[in-house]
Amino acid sequence: MDQKEFKESLIEGIKENFDERGVEGMSFNDRGGVDKLNGGYDGVVITPEGSNIGVTLNVDALLEAYENGATIEDVVAHAADMAINGFENQPEVDVTALTDYEQMKEKLVMEVVSTETNKDLLAKFLTKRLRICRWFTASSLEVMTMAERQCLLPTR
Repeated sequence: MDQKEFKESLIEGIKENFDERGVEGMSFNDRGGVDKLNGGYDGVVITPEGSNIGVTLNVDALLEAYENGATIEDVVAHAADMAINGFENQPEVDVTALTDYEQMKEKLVMEVVSTETNKDLLAKFLTKRLRICRWFTASSLEVMTMAERQCLLPTR
Protein backbone atom coordinates (compact mmCIF):
# COMPACT_ATOMS: atom_id res chain seq x y z
CA MET A 1 0.00 0.00 0.00
CA ASP A 2 1.47 3.38 -0.99
CA GLN A 3 1.26 6.52 1.16
CA LYS A 4 -1.84 7.90 -0.59
CA GLU A 5 -3.77 4.62 -0.21
CA PHE A 6 -2.59 4.31 3.38
CA LYS A 7 -3.77 7.82 4.21
CA GLU A 8 -7.19 7.18 2.64
CA SER A 9 -7.54 3.90 4.58
CA LEU A 10 -6.40 5.64 7.76
CA ILE A 11 -8.98 8.43 7.46
CA GLU A 12 -11.82 6.03 6.62
CA GLY A 13 -10.78 3.73 9.46
CA ILE A 14 -10.68 6.56 12.00
CA LYS A 15 -14.13 7.75 10.86
CA GLU A 16 -15.49 4.21 11.40
CA ASN A 17 -13.73 3.98 14.77
CA PHE A 18 -15.25 7.31 15.81
CA ASP A 19 -18.72 6.17 14.68
CA GLU A 20 -18.39 2.99 16.79
CA ARG A 21 -17.39 5.11 19.82
CA GLY A 22 -20.12 7.69 19.27
CA VAL A 23 -17.66 10.47 18.45
CA GLU A 24 -19.50 12.90 16.18
CA GLY A 25 -18.98 16.25 14.50
CA MET A 26 -15.38 15.84 13.39
CA SER A 27 -13.96 17.11 10.11
CA PHE A 28 -10.92 15.53 8.47
CA ASN A 29 -8.47 17.59 6.44
CA ASP A 30 -5.59 16.12 4.47
CA ARG A 31 -3.00 18.69 5.53
CA GLY A 32 -0.29 17.34 3.28
CA GLY A 33 3.15 18.53 4.34
CA VAL A 34 3.48 19.90 7.85
CA ASP A 35 6.59 22.09 7.99
CA LYS A 36 8.44 21.96 11.30
CA LEU A 37 11.90 23.07 12.28
CA ASN A 38 14.43 20.33 11.66
CA GLY A 39 11.98 18.37 9.52
CA GLY A 40 8.36 17.85 8.73
CA TYR A 41 5.77 15.18 8.02
CA ASP A 42 2.63 14.34 6.08
CA GLY A 43 -0.35 15.17 8.27
CA VAL A 44 -4.09 14.71 8.66
CA VAL A 45 -5.94 17.25 10.82
CA ILE A 46 -9.04 16.22 12.76
CA THR A 47 -11.09 19.20 13.98
CA PRO A 48 -14.33 19.31 15.96
CA GLU A 49 -17.11 21.25 14.26
CA GLY A 50 -17.07 24.91 15.25
CA SER A 51 -13.47 24.81 16.46
CA ASN A 52 -10.32 26.37 15.04
CA ILE A 53 -8.10 23.90 16.87
CA GLY A 54 -7.63 20.28 15.94
CA VAL A 55 -5.31 17.34 16.30
CA THR A 56 -2.73 16.70 13.59
CA LEU A 57 -1.77 13.06 13.10
CA ASN A 58 1.69 12.26 11.73
CA VAL A 59 0.86 10.02 8.76
CA ASP A 60 4.55 9.28 8.12
CA ALA A 61 5.00 7.79 11.60
CA LEU A 62 1.77 5.80 11.35
CA LEU A 63 2.78 4.45 7.92
CA GLU A 64 6.16 3.46 9.33
CA ALA A 65 4.43 1.46 12.08
CA TYR A 66 2.32 -0.27 9.42
CA GLU A 67 5.39 -1.02 7.28
CA ASN A 68 7.12 -2.44 10.36
CA GLY A 69 4.40 -5.04 10.83
CA ALA A 70 1.48 -3.42 12.66
CA THR A 71 -1.91 -4.21 11.13
CA ILE A 72 -3.92 -1.38 9.59
CA GLU A 73 -6.58 -2.04 12.25
CA ASP A 74 -4.03 -1.57 15.05
CA VAL A 75 -2.66 1.60 13.43
CA VAL A 76 -6.18 3.02 12.99
CA ALA A 77 -7.12 2.20 16.60
CA HIS A 78 -3.91 3.82 17.87
CA ALA A 79 -4.45 6.93 15.72
CA ALA A 80 -8.06 7.25 16.88
CA ASP A 81 -6.94 6.88 20.52
CA MET A 82 -4.29 9.59 20.01
CA ALA A 83 -6.84 11.97 18.49
CA ILE A 84 -9.42 11.40 21.23
CA ASN A 85 -6.72 11.78 23.90
CA GLY A 86 -5.66 15.04 22.25
CA PHE A 87 -9.21 16.40 22.38
CA GLU A 88 -9.76 15.28 25.97
CA ASN A 89 -6.51 16.83 27.16
CA GLN A 90 -6.24 19.91 25.00
CA PRO A 91 -5.37 23.11 26.80
CA GLU A 92 -7.82 25.99 26.72
CA VAL A 93 -6.73 28.34 23.95
CA ASP A 94 -8.02 31.84 23.28
CA VAL A 95 -7.77 31.86 19.48
CA THR A 96 -8.66 35.57 19.35
CA ALA A 97 -5.67 36.40 21.55
CA LEU A 98 -3.34 34.52 19.20
CA THR A 99 -4.08 37.04 16.45
CA ASP A 100 -3.76 40.10 18.72
CA TYR A 101 -0.18 41.39 18.55
CA GLU A 102 -0.55 43.53 21.69
CA GLN A 103 -1.38 40.42 23.72
CA MET A 104 1.18 38.19 22.04
CA LYS A 105 4.23 40.47 21.79
CA GLU A 106 5.41 39.59 25.29
CA LYS A 107 5.26 35.90 24.39
CA LEU A 108 7.25 36.10 21.14
CA VAL A 109 10.67 34.49 21.20
CA MET A 110 13.59 34.23 18.84
CA GLU A 111 14.92 30.79 18.11
CA VAL A 112 18.31 29.91 16.71
CA VAL A 113 18.08 27.07 14.20
CA SER A 114 20.44 25.19 11.94
CA THR A 115 20.44 26.85 8.54
CA GLU A 116 21.59 23.66 6.84
CA THR A 117 18.96 21.38 8.38
CA ASN A 118 16.18 23.93 7.83
CA LYS A 119 17.23 25.39 4.46
CA ASP A 120 13.98 24.46 2.68
CA LEU A 121 11.79 25.93 5.43
CA LEU A 122 13.93 29.05 5.83
CA ALA A 123 13.80 29.69 2.07
CA LYS A 124 10.12 30.59 2.55
CA PHE A 125 10.95 33.43 4.93
CA LEU A 126 13.01 36.58 4.79
CA THR A 127 16.03 35.74 6.89
CA LYS A 128 19.39 37.30 7.64
CA ARG A 129 22.22 35.12 8.68
CA LEU A 130 24.13 36.51 11.63
CA ARG A 131 27.51 35.48 12.87
CA ILE A 132 27.85 35.62 16.61
CA CYS A 133 31.31 36.41 17.88
CA ARG A 134 32.33 35.64 21.43
CA TRP A 135 35.46 36.68 23.25
CA PHE A 136 36.46 35.24 26.58
CA THR A 137 38.74 37.47 28.62
CA ALA A 138 41.51 35.86 30.62
CA SER A 139 40.82 37.95 33.71
CA SER A 140 37.16 37.02 33.87
CA LEU A 141 34.74 34.68 32.22
CA GLU A 142 32.72 37.49 30.66
CA VAL A 143 31.27 36.79 27.25
CA MET A 144 30.70 39.63 24.81
CA THR A 145 28.38 38.95 21.88
CA MET A 146 28.16 41.10 18.77
CA ALA A 147 26.21 40.83 15.53
CA GLU A 148 27.98 40.08 12.24
CA ARG A 149 28.32 43.67 11.12
CA GLN A 150 30.43 44.40 14.19
CA CYS A 151 32.70 41.34 13.78
CA LEU A 152 35.97 41.35 11.98
CA LEU A 153 35.52 37.77 10.80
CA PRO A 154 34.39 37.14 7.21
CA THR A 155 30.91 35.83 6.48
CA ARG A 156 30.58 32.39 4.93
